[in-house]
Amino acid sequence: MSDLLTTISKPAVQIFAIASMASIGLRYGVEALVGPLRDFWAVVLAHRILPVLGVATNVALMTLVVLTVALNLSTVLGVFGTGAIAASLLFIAGAFCTGWVLGGAFGEHLRDEMALGTAQRNFAAALVVATQAFDAPGVLVMAVVVSLVTMAVLFPAAKLLNRRAHRQSAVA
Repeated sequence: MSDLLTTISKPAVQIFAIASMASIGLRYGVEALVGPLRDFWAVVLAHRILPVLGVATNVALMTLVVLTVALNLSTVLGVFGTGAIAASLLFIAGAFCTGWVLGGAFGEHLRDEMALGTAQRNFAAALVVATQAFDAPGVLVMAVVVSLVTMAVLFPAAKLLNRRAHRQSAVA
Protein backbone atom coordinates (compact mmCIF):
# COMPACT_ATOMS: atom_id res chain seq x y z
CA MET A 1 0.00 0.00 0.00
CA SER A 2 2.83 2.38 0.81
CA ASP A 3 4.41 1.68 -2.61
CA LEU A 4 1.19 2.75 -4.27
CA LEU A 5 1.10 5.98 -2.25
CA THR A 6 4.74 6.66 -3.08
CA THR A 7 4.08 6.14 -6.79
CA ILE A 8 0.96 8.32 -6.77
CA SER A 9 2.79 11.15 -4.96
CA LYS A 10 5.48 11.46 -7.71
CA PRO A 11 5.11 14.66 -9.78
CA ALA A 12 5.17 12.85 -13.14
CA VAL A 13 2.30 10.59 -12.11
CA GLN A 14 0.32 13.54 -10.79
CA ILE A 15 0.83 15.51 -14.02
CA PHE A 16 -0.26 12.49 -16.09
CA ALA A 17 -3.35 12.04 -13.92
CA ILE A 18 -4.26 15.74 -14.19
CA ALA A 19 -3.70 15.72 -17.97
CA SER A 20 -5.82 12.61 -18.34
CA MET A 21 -8.65 14.09 -16.31
CA ALA A 22 -8.45 17.37 -18.26
CA SER A 23 -8.54 15.48 -21.56
CA ILE A 24 -11.53 13.42 -20.49
CA GLY A 25 -13.31 16.48 -19.10
CA LEU A 26 -12.66 18.45 -22.31
CA ARG A 27 -13.84 15.57 -24.47
CA TYR A 28 -17.09 15.08 -22.60
CA GLY A 29 -17.63 18.82 -22.20
CA VAL A 30 -17.31 19.44 -25.93
CA GLU A 31 -19.51 16.44 -26.63
CA ALA A 32 -22.15 17.77 -24.24
CA LEU A 33 -22.11 21.14 -26.00
CA VAL A 34 -21.82 19.98 -29.61
CA GLY A 35 -23.95 16.83 -29.35
CA PRO A 36 -27.35 18.53 -29.13
CA LEU A 37 -26.51 20.80 -32.08
CA ARG A 38 -25.37 17.82 -34.12
CA ASP A 39 -28.53 15.92 -33.23
CA PHE A 40 -30.70 18.91 -34.16
CA TRP A 41 -29.09 19.35 -37.58
CA ALA A 42 -29.20 15.60 -38.24
CA VAL A 43 -32.96 15.62 -37.63
CA VAL A 44 -33.43 18.68 -39.86
CA LEU A 45 -31.39 17.08 -42.65
CA ALA A 46 -33.21 13.76 -42.27
CA HIS A 47 -36.62 15.46 -42.55
CA ARG A 48 -35.50 17.25 -45.71
CA ILE A 49 -34.08 14.25 -47.56
CA LEU A 50 -36.44 11.53 -46.32
CA PRO A 51 -39.20 12.18 -48.89
CA VAL A 52 -36.71 12.18 -51.76
CA LEU A 53 -34.91 9.05 -50.58
CA GLY A 54 -38.23 7.29 -49.92
CA VAL A 55 -39.34 7.84 -53.50
CA ALA A 56 -35.91 6.96 -54.89
CA THR A 57 -35.71 3.65 -53.03
CA ASN A 58 -39.25 2.68 -54.03
CA VAL A 59 -38.53 3.48 -57.68
CA ALA A 60 -35.27 1.53 -57.55
CA LEU A 61 -36.93 -1.50 -55.96
CA MET A 62 -39.82 -1.48 -58.42
CA THR A 63 -37.39 -1.08 -61.34
CA LEU A 64 -35.41 -4.06 -60.06
CA VAL A 65 -38.52 -6.19 -59.73
CA VAL A 66 -39.89 -5.23 -63.16
CA LEU A 67 -36.55 -5.76 -64.91
CA THR A 68 -35.97 -9.07 -63.15
CA VAL A 69 -39.39 -10.34 -64.19
CA ALA A 70 -39.01 -8.98 -67.74
CA LEU A 71 -35.51 -10.38 -68.28
CA ASN A 72 -36.45 -13.76 -66.81
CA LEU A 73 -40.03 -13.91 -68.09
CA SER A 74 -39.81 -17.52 -69.26
CA THR A 75 -38.47 -18.60 -65.87
CA VAL A 76 -41.15 -16.58 -64.04
CA LEU A 77 -43.88 -18.14 -66.18
CA GLY A 78 -42.31 -21.54 -65.53
CA VAL A 79 -42.94 -20.99 -61.81
CA PHE A 80 -46.68 -21.38 -62.35
CA GLY A 81 -47.80 -24.93 -61.73
CA THR A 82 -44.62 -25.92 -59.87
CA GLY A 83 -45.96 -25.28 -56.40
CA ALA A 84 -43.63 -22.31 -55.86
CA ILE A 85 -46.51 -19.89 -55.38
CA ALA A 86 -48.24 -22.28 -52.98
CA ALA A 87 -44.97 -22.63 -51.06
CA SER A 88 -44.69 -18.84 -50.96
CA LEU A 89 -48.22 -18.52 -49.62
CA LEU A 90 -47.56 -21.15 -46.98
CA PHE A 91 -44.32 -19.42 -45.96
CA ILE A 92 -46.01 -16.02 -45.71
CA ALA A 93 -48.99 -17.41 -43.78
CA GLY A 94 -46.68 -19.23 -41.37
CA ALA A 95 -44.61 -16.10 -40.77
CA PHE A 96 -47.77 -14.00 -40.31
CA CYS A 97 -49.20 -16.45 -37.77
CA THR A 98 -45.89 -16.61 -35.91
CA GLY A 99 -45.78 -12.82 -35.68
CA TRP A 100 -49.43 -12.72 -34.60
CA VAL A 101 -48.95 -15.25 -31.81
CA LEU A 102 -45.64 -13.87 -30.55
CA GLY A 103 -46.75 -10.28 -31.06
CA GLY A 104 -49.27 -10.66 -28.27
CA ALA A 105 -46.39 -10.87 -25.81
CA PHE A 106 -45.55 -7.23 -26.58
CA GLY A 107 -49.09 -6.05 -26.07
CA GLU A 108 -52.32 -6.41 -27.97
CA HIS A 109 -51.76 -3.07 -29.69
CA LEU A 110 -48.60 -4.40 -31.40
CA ARG A 111 -50.01 -7.72 -32.57
CA ASP A 112 -50.94 -6.46 -36.07
CA GLU A 113 -47.59 -4.76 -36.60
CA MET A 114 -45.65 -7.81 -35.45
CA ALA A 115 -47.65 -10.09 -37.73
CA LEU A 116 -47.18 -7.88 -40.80
CA GLY A 117 -43.54 -7.18 -40.01
CA THR A 118 -42.74 -10.87 -39.55
CA ALA A 119 -44.50 -11.85 -42.78
CA GLN A 120 -42.88 -9.06 -44.78
CA ARG A 121 -39.36 -10.25 -45.17
CA ASN A 122 -36.52 -7.99 -46.26
CA PHE A 123 -36.84 -8.07 -50.05
CA ALA A 124 -33.67 -6.08 -50.66
CA ALA A 125 -31.53 -8.43 -48.58
CA ALA A 126 -33.07 -11.49 -50.22
CA LEU A 127 -32.38 -10.06 -53.68
CA VAL A 128 -28.76 -9.28 -52.78
CA VAL A 129 -28.20 -12.81 -51.52
CA ALA A 130 -29.94 -14.28 -54.57
CA THR A 131 -27.74 -12.34 -56.97
CA GLN A 132 -24.44 -12.61 -55.11
CA ALA A 133 -24.51 -16.14 -53.74
CA PHE A 134 -26.23 -18.08 -56.53
CA ASP A 135 -25.53 -18.34 -60.25
CA ALA A 136 -28.85 -19.90 -61.23
CA PRO A 137 -31.43 -17.28 -62.34
CA GLY A 138 -34.18 -19.39 -60.76
CA VAL A 139 -33.07 -18.35 -57.27
CA LEU A 140 -33.44 -14.66 -58.10
CA VAL A 141 -36.75 -15.31 -59.82
CA MET A 142 -38.05 -17.23 -56.81
CA ALA A 143 -37.01 -14.36 -54.51
CA VAL A 144 -38.91 -11.94 -56.76
CA VAL A 145 -41.93 -14.26 -56.92
CA VAL A 146 -42.04 -14.52 -53.13
CA SER A 147 -41.75 -10.73 -52.92
CA LEU A 148 -44.63 -10.24 -55.35
CA VAL A 149 -46.81 -12.81 -53.62
CA THR A 150 -46.00 -11.19 -50.27
CA MET A 151 -47.10 -7.79 -51.53
CA ALA A 152 -50.24 -9.28 -53.10
CA VAL A 153 -51.18 -10.91 -49.80
CA LEU A 154 -50.03 -8.40 -47.19
CA PHE A 155 -51.38 -5.18 -48.72
CA PRO A 156 -54.99 -6.41 -48.51
CA ALA A 157 -54.27 -7.96 -45.09
CA ALA A 158 -52.94 -4.62 -43.83
CA LYS A 159 -56.06 -2.89 -45.14
CA LEU A 160 -58.30 -5.39 -43.35
CA LEU A 161 -56.34 -5.06 -40.11
CA ASN A 162 -56.55 -1.27 -40.40
CA ARG A 163 -60.34 -1.42 -40.83
CA ARG A 164 -60.62 -3.74 -37.83
CA ALA A 165 -58.52 -1.39 -35.71
CA HIS A 166 -60.67 1.59 -36.70
CA ARG A 167 -63.86 -0.31 -35.86
CA GLN A 168 -62.44 -1.29 -32.48
CA SER A 169 -61.36 2.28 -31.70
CA ALA A 170 -64.79 3.62 -32.72
CA VAL A 171 -66.48 1.18 -30.32
CA ALA A 172 -64.13 2.03 -27.44
